[in-house]
Amino acid sequence: MAAMTVTYTVVASWRLGNRRFRRVTAAFDGGNYAGGGIAITAADCDLADSIDTMVEEGKKVGYSHWYDRANGMIEIWYGDNNNAADGPLVENAAAAMTVHTASFLVIGW
Repeated sequence: MAAMTVTYTVVASWRLGNRRFRRVTAAFDGGNYAGGGIAITAADCDLADSIDTMVEEGKKVGYSHWYDRANGMIEIWYGDNNNAADGPLVENAAAAMTVHTASFLVIGW
């Protein structure tokens, strides 16, 4: 299976002072997810300079998406509760993903 690709769409944008806010949807194509995350840039979010923070809006797809600011990546985690040795969330490292969409509030410059 091919590597996962993501299509980012800015669905709303506004400013508050010098901060820019974006509501962004990310459509994940269901390819293989590489551990460590999927790249996202300020340009993907229609921002000129940088992403300060991202917050996922709702969790209806069975995955939790976390923004790794230091590396500019979205990590995908899920609950793996099939035995007592598993932690509350594990990264879906090097595995095929289902097609899904997630929504984020992005704050940046």
